[in-house]
Amino acid sequence: MRISKAWIVAAKDIRVFLRKRYTVYSLVIFPVIIGIGLPFVLNLIISRQGAAINGIHLTDLMNAFSFFFVIGSTAIPTVLAAYSLVGEKVEKSLEPLLAAPITDSELLLGKGIGAFIPSIGTLYIGAIIFMALADVFTHSTLGYYYFPNWNAGVMLLLLAPLAGVLSIEVAVIASS
Repeated sequence: MRISKAWIVAAKDIRVFLRKRYTVYSLVIFPVIIGIGLPFVLNLIISRQGAAINGIHLTDLMNAFSFFFVIGSTAIPTVLAAYSLVGEKVEKSLEPLLAAPITDSELLLGKGIGAFIPSIGTLYIGAIIFMALADVFTHSTLGYYYFPNWNAGVMLLLLAPLAGVLSIEVAVIASS
C-alpha cells in the first residue's frame, strides 16, 4: 500500500468538503455550538447559583462538557465519510476513481484520512474556544484556570481521535 496515493484521495476529498455547503456546515456548526454555547451555560449556572455552587461541582460539570467533543469526534467524521462515498456515487465520479491505478485499501484509507483531518481540526478549534471561555467564566469562582488539564488532554488527544477513527471505519464499511 502506498500512502502517497491515499493522501491524493484525501486531498481531493478535503477540497470537495470545503466546496460543499452541507459539509462545511457539518464541520463548523457542532464545534461552534459546543465551543461557545457550553461556556455560556457555565456562566449562566454561576450567575444563578452564585456562591452556592462549589468548585467540585463546577469542575465535574466542565469535565462532562468536555466529553461532548468526544461525541462530536464520532458524529462529524461519520457524516463526512458517508458523504464521501455516497457523494461519489451520486455525482457519478466513483467509476473513474475506481478505474484509477489505486488499490481498494488505498482508496478507503484516503477516504478515511479525508474525513478525519478536517473534523478533528475543527473539533480542536472548538475545544480551544471552549477551554478559553470556560476559564474566563469560571476563574472568579474557582480562583484558578481549570483548563488545560489531564482530563481534557486525555479526552482530546486520545479518546476523540480514537473515536473518530473508529466511527470513520464503521461509516466507510457501511457505505461501501
